[in-house]
Amino acid sequence: TAPTLTFQNPTPANNTYTVSFVYVNMSVNDTASGIDVCTLEWNGVNETMTKSSSSTSIFCFVNKTSLIDANYSYRVFANDSGGNLAASATRHAYVDTTGPTVSYVAPTDASGTNTTRNFAFINITATDTVSIVDNCTLEWSGVNETMQMNSSIEGLGRFCWVNKTSLSDATYTYRAFSNDTLNNTATGGTRTITIDTAGPIVSLVTPTPANNTYTVDYVYVNATATDALTIITGCILEWNSVNETMTLNSSVQGLGRFCFVNKTSLSNANYSYRVFANDTLNNTAASATRHALVDTTAPTYTFNTPTPAN
Repeated sequence: TAPTLTFQNPTPANNTYTVSFVYVNMSVNDTASGIDVCTLEWNGVNETMTKSSSSTSIFCFVNKTSLIDANYSYRVFANDSGGNLAASATRHAYVDTTGPTVSYVAPTDASGTNTTRNFAFINITATDTVSIVDNCTLEWSGVNETMQMNSSIEGLGRFCWVNKTSLSDATYTYRAFSNDTLNNTATGGTRTITIDTAGPIVSLVTPTPANNTYTVDYVYVNATATDALTIITGCILEWNSVNETMTLNSSVQGLGRFCFVNKTSLSNANYSYRVFANDTLNNTAASATRHALVDTTAPTYTFNTPTPAN
């Protein structure tokens, strides 16, 4: 009669996920003769196991260490001194020490995106070669929230997503995490997105004349255009309802700019003007309207009665 084989602790149960080792421990019993040898078949390769003794009731064991991430199959053979051979059932052990691979996919915006919409849709794939993806977490400006997770991509992978809506104008930093059944965690890296729905702040500054000022034959219009989030890309002067491009110089501070133009050789008239500025996202804003009164002609005077003649 062949020996009887039974898996014993700490042998992992079949289809168990584990870390970088698998300890195989087997009780071997024979009613008549001593146990001669125990053999572990590990992924199709045989190796001799350590025996606790040579009696009819023994333990055979081996510790498989430094295992790389993979799905391993194994079983144990034992034969007694009478040449009778027995085999255990086959078991599988899943060694997984690595977190999932997390990738941002469409329609997730590229990192550093500037947009005028007030939402950001974050979509990722989380794939693992050994164990199942268990959940996904979005860290949004330092606060964690659970992402929606749908059915598998293929095998052990998952899609995870969240739609961040009703966002105020700001620059947001985020990253997505995913962990598998063994709580191995990985991230897709940090990204930023800037929501900017407001135009710049446009102010007329010196030496622009005050509103309703009388001047000679020129008006120097100087404006600052500042934006909290995106860069100023252009300024337009609306002069008596006709638009012209202004000169844009170096920054005021950060994202702001000076814009200026000198209107020269002006005829006597009442001129109205204002300045528009737009940012990278083409959000536009305007200054208040001002009036400049150009007058280069001296008054005409006439002596009237009863002024005595010369």
